[in-house]
This record gives sequence, C-alpha cells and structure tokens, in this order.
Amino acid sequence: MGEPGTTPITTYGEYLAIEQTSGRKHEWLDGQVYAMAGGTPTHSALSGRMIAALDALIGDRPCEKFRHYRSLASLRDYVLVSQHEPHVEVYSRDTAGRWVMSEADAGGSVAVASLGGVIDVDRVYRGIELEPTDASGRPGG
Repeated sequence: MGEPGTTPITTYGEYLAIEQTSGRKHEWLDGQVYAMAGGTPTHSALSGRMIAALDALIGDRPCEKFRHYRSLASLRDYVLVSQHEPHVEVYSRDTAGRWVMSEADAGGSVAVASLGGVIDVDRVYRGIELEPTDASGRPGG
C-alpha cells in the first residue's frame, strides 16, 4: 500500500473492500492501510505458541491490544520470535525509557520483566518445522 503519509486516507469501509479482494492481509490504522507480514503456517504456529506462553504469564491481568507498539509509554516489553531459527528477542524499556534487548536461542529462555516470568525457547518451538532461508537469510531455502 505504500509508506505512511504517502497513501491517501482510506475509510474503514474502503479498507474492508480491499481486504475482501486482496490475497494479502492488511492493517488499517488512522486511515492508513499497511501490508502485514507473515501469514505462513510456521508463522501462525509460532504466533499461537507465543500467545499461549504470554497468556500463561499474564494470567488474569488485563491486556490491551499492542496497537502502537513501542511508542506507547505504558509498553514495557516487546517480543519478537523468528520463524527461521529458534530465537526469541525481548525488548524491555529500562527506568530511563531506553529499550534494552535480551535474546535466547534453543535451550535458553528470556525474561519478560513486566509479566514476572520467562519464555522457554524450546517450549515455543517444540514440534514446529521452521521455514528454511537462502544464503542471504531470506525465506525460501
């Protein structure tokens, strides 16, 4: 759809029409339409595992949708999960407001401080066949 600020403002109704005919998933935010990444079976499986892991840490605490991600002053941790190798990164906001990255590979775990727990990398990836990458690191093998 284009870079933020370069595409015309799209109504929510126009966005819904685009979604009906497009082969890709998009996100509508404040009149802008953004193509979404992922969509592969591996991506979906890893997303499901991370939802389960984060849900276990959140418990009964309320959880708002991470709409604006790191720009939210209240957001303390931001989690990224690779679909090409067993690797989880957690970006945590420190007391000075800086983002600090912690990461773990197979056999390791990484803390999610704001939830008072850890993500076990092997548990997230258990039974999931990862997508191969080519020599440049791009999907496709």
